[in-house]
Amino acid sequence: MKIILAGGRRITYNLAKMLISKGSNVVIINKDKPFCEELARDVKALIINGDASKIEILQRAEIFENDIMLALTPQDEDNLIISQLCIKVLNVMNVYTLVNDPENVEVFNQLGIKNVISMTEMLSGLIEQRVSSRLTNIMSFEKGKGLVLQLTVEEKFPANGIMLKDLGLPKGAIIGAITRDEELIVPHGETVLKTGDRLAIMCKPSVQTKTVKIIAGKD
Repeated sequence: MKIILAGGRRITYNLAKMLISKGSNVVIINKDKPFCEELARDVKALIINGDASKIEILQRAEIFENDIMLALTPQDEDNLIISQLCIKVLNVMNVYTLVNDPENVEVFNQLGIKNVISMTEMLSGLIEQRVSSRLTNIMSFEKGKGLVLQLTVEEKFPANGIMLKDLGLPKGAIIGAITRDEELIVPHGETVLKTGDRLAIMCKPSVQTKTVKIIAGKD
């Protein structure tokens, strides 16, 4: 099994070094010739100088169904083309793509590309966790498509004393469980939030900030 890194610069270099150190068979495709020459001097991988958004370049990498493709270019359009060629023409099962503009995540999903990595959304989630001392236990699931957050309700929160159905949580966010006085509650629409409630929130990364703001009233 090979891991193919298409496009990108510093992220590609660092990722290649890490993967190779762990024994992975890495192939790098990049249209920047000087960068390819630099990689060839420093990285023990097959380096292909060419545009990965062109099928003839991808075919030079001899990509098989069980290989892993990572589209890492700074252009979402190129990453989309690379991913679709791998999925629809080369029948590659494991395709991951970097999306630079988080608004394009849904577009990629609709076009059949499910393993989408949005650095903006990931960093936003980490920042949200750090700036709010009340937000803890953040973790992701389904390869980063969903998050689980824990938030403790304080007296001054706008959500305090409000029924769940009246919160106006965005689509893609739910409060899945509440711990109140050490008792676990599976909430419903008429459950009223109270001071001290520990909320287990499941949401998409794209609505995390809005969800926390609705509950805690913080930017």
